Amino acid sequence: MPAKGVLGVARLLMAARGSRQQGDIDTAEAAYEDILQARPHLVSLELELAAMRLEHGRLDAAVRQLRQRLSFAQIGSDEERLQLEALLLEALLRQERWVEAEPLLRALWSRGQARPHHLLALARGLEGIGQDDQALAVLGTALEGDDLDPEARLELQLELARRLRKLGRLQKAIEAMGLAVLLAPERLPLAMELSEIRAQALSERGEEALAREDWAGARRAFSSLLELCPNDTIAPQRLELLQSLDPASLQPRQPSSELELDDQLGWRQEAAERLDQFSRLLDRLEEAAAPEGEPPAEPPAP
Repeated sequence: MPAKGVLGVARLLMAARGSRQQGDIDTAEAAYEDILQARPHLVSLELELAAMRLEHGRLDAAVRQLRQRLSFAQIGSDEERLQLEALLLEALLRQERWVEAEPLLRALWSRGQARPHHLLALARGLEGIGQDDQALAVLGTALEGDDLDPEARLELQLELARRLRKLGRLQKAIEAMGLAVLLAPERLPLAMELSEIRAQALSERGEEALAREDWAGARRAFSSLLELCPNDTIAPQRLELLQSLDPASLQPRQPSSELELDDQLGWRQEAAERLDQFSRLLDRLEEAAAPEGEPPAEPPAP
């Protein structure tokens, strides 16, 4: 039954807080709800109940409670409304309900009260509703802050790099991840992630060049990929394919050194001398075959 009278409310409040301290959260919840049913204007107790629910992981109950309270026309002071919104936002973020949290985060950002973790959440909320460019803008704005601590800046930088990669903007992702590596050069996994993005960019560049029949561009991309990732299995296959596709491979091979050039010139000179000797031999054979007394046949007029 709802509590009536000041003394009844006071007794229920003492019972609720006692149960909470003892870890009997079910009994504490029931006592708080009885009080609020009798005294719905006590926003401070609403906040106390919501905070308890968040503390003990009862997030769905906290979200339902806070949304119901925030739907009231009259809540209390502006400060109490902000506290209720903050608790609701925390419950939504802990459940990773980015899309539902997005309006609250926007309001927080517009008031200049958003912290780095709020901006990260806002970017995820915007991504959830398909506003990728706005999500990138939020992250870029957050990184412009001079008061960011190193860990928050790194987290924002990584979020930006990974989001750019997900969107296929690989060159910008490489730049963003490069800055993240500079922020934490001791973290080997970040350097490995940067290498993965570079490899992905080279692979895509090579495939695009192949589609355009840009053999030279494809060869450069896959050669660079093989240099970056010697164990890559695709790059050698593509380079072998290029060897058969590239029309330049069907042309006479150019000498690769001065020594090889001298060898080719010597062979050509020797061949020319042998051809001249063979021509003189044919002339002598023709003279020997002509009848005696007859002059050699005149060559036909041109």
